[in-house]
Amino acid sequence: MTNRRQKVEVNSPSATQSVCSDWGTLKHEVPRRSIPGPLLFIIHINDLSMRINDLSEPILFADGTSVIISSGNFEDFCSVSYLVLFHMIKWFAANNLVLNLDKMNIMKFKTRNSEHSTLHIGYKEEYREERENTKFIGLQIDNHINWMNHTEEMIPKLSGACYAIRSMVPVSNINTLMNLLCIPLFYYKIWNQLG
Repeated sequence: MTNRRQKVEVNSPSATQSVCSDWGTLKHEVPRRSIPGPLLFIIHINDLSMRINDLSEPILFADGTSVIISSGNFEDFCSVSYLVLFHMIKWFAANNLVLNLDKMNIMKFKTRNSEHSTLHIGYKEEYREERENTKFIGLQIDNHINWMNHTEEMIPKLSGACYAIRSMVPVSNINTLMNLLCIPLFYYKIWNQLG
């Protein structure tokens, strides 16, 4: 794809008319939902981990980036978190990318006996509070690392699969279809994530 052009139009609820940019030619592009898109993205960002590796453990997966920071001391944890975010924002800017803070989730894993101390991380007046649960590579995890949220998400999916199987298939084939539709959910979503 070459010589593709785009313009940006901004509609403001308070303005009477929209604002529109001039047409510009795209310099860099990977079509959305393309097969090589996630691979090209990982190739593009693979040196991000070298920037923050000494401070954290980055996990690059398709178009998502996660960072694990460990510390036994809350003050050190906060300092390292800010430093990692600063390095990431600097790297993103140098590579013509933007870190979307609206999609950033912060989670501090803790034991039930841990003292409560809230973590706020942000940049340029945009701060995010820590979350109690989030989705990570298809798994619902929470800050106590139990499977309750994930189980609650899986039950309706498995129930729907069971209903579909029972209503469409003779009893003699149910076991085969259960193995086909339900067992992979467990292996992909739970067992492979533990190993």
